[in-house]
Amino acid sequence: MLFPVEEKGYSSDPFISHSWSALKKCLGRAFIFTVFGYSAPKTDIEASTLIKEGWVTAKSRELEQIEIIDLRPPKDLYESWSSLICREHYGIADDFYDSYAAQHPRRSCEDFFEAAMQNNPQDERPIPKNASWEELEEWVSPLLEQEHIYENSTKSDED
Repeated sequence: MLFPVEEKGYSSDPFISHSWSALKKCLGRAFIFTVFGYSAPKTDIEASTLIKEGWVTAKSRELEQIEIIDLRPPKDLYESWSSLICREHYGIADDFYDSYAAQHPRRSCEDFFEAAMQNNPQDERPIPKNASWEELEEWVSPLLEQEHIYENSTKSDED
């Protein structure tokens, strides 16, 4: 996002325009949309329109979830983002470590689907607080290993 000015010109710069295009494409395929500290001001019509084009108009949103991580009061956040929220499919956290993304990293979509659609909540695997880079690498290593095993098994199934 850019500083609050009337005309931000998101499409005037090729790099920014391409980035917004990529965002719209990713939002169209997303199951969970996490927002970190962006207030979605009413004056930022251009950004709101671009986000809505990607999230709302991409397909029917019946099950998808929006997670908002922000310090503002939940009521204000709901009002800012209500045009993107389908029914009660949203979550609000005022601390990243309390968010679904931090409690179920690298598996947030799968774990949310299991909890919401299969009535099978998954155990939390929270990101360790105040960990060094090396500690985070050690912590995430088993998750990455699982992903590589899965990727390799699906590749061998395709052969």
